[in-house]
Amino acid sequence: DGELDHESLHGGCPVLSGEKWAANLWVWNRPRDGSFRPKKKLSDQQKQQLKQKHDGQIHFQVQNNAGFAVDIHWLNPNGERAKMGTLETGEFLGLNSFNTHRFGATAKGGDTVLWTHVVKPEDEGNVAAILVQPNSRTVTSSSTDPDV
Repeated sequence: DGELDHESLHGGCPVLSGEKWAANLWVWNRPRDGSFRPKKKLSDQQKQQLKQKHDGQIHFQVQNNAGFAVDIHWLNPNGERAKMGTLETGEFLGLNSFNTHRFGATAKGGDTVLWTHVVKPEDEGNVAAILVQPNSRTVTSSSTDPDV
């Protein structure tokens, strides 16, 4: 709308005559997919800090307890997927999402969704674990228990 945004960290001037060229160089200090990868479960203090960052978002972690590497995907309502990351066994992936968003896991590089989770408010600060039957790749359940 042309109004000055005092919350922005940068701005640009309009072209009054001729051409204007611009180039960006982005430097990332974490994965570019918007996730973060803690090495272990978040502390209560870290969870509280995440809660304060983004109003309306639900912050939770997925832990891979499947016994094999998995790819985590956001599943949109049209059935399309957006890969959020790959987790080896035991690894965590922190996600920021919204109520009713769906996530799924496939075997690394696979196509079949083995596990799904629908985000709900009570997931805030908790862990959704990917669980499978021993010696198989069939999902039996999921959990939002923070002690999983």
